[in-house]
Amino acid sequence: MPDDLEYAVMCELVLDEQGRVLQYRLLNASGSLLFEQSALDALAKVTHVRPPPEGMDRTVIVKFFPPA
Repeated sequence: MPDDLEYAVMCELVLDEQGRVLQYRLLNASGSLLFEQSALDALAKVTHVRPPPEGMDRTVIVKFFPPA
């Protein structure tokens, strides 16, 4: 990838009260469609996480970095 590209992908997860993933989406482009698709593929496999504490925002930001 060229040096001026962002080497990270930020995604947003929306959870329900039990920690189930209701939806996810890409928030930024890295300039690499392959890397972006890899992040989305990883998120597609996540169906449930630890329930968020009561009163906590259920929208979570996840940032993916390519391997060093």
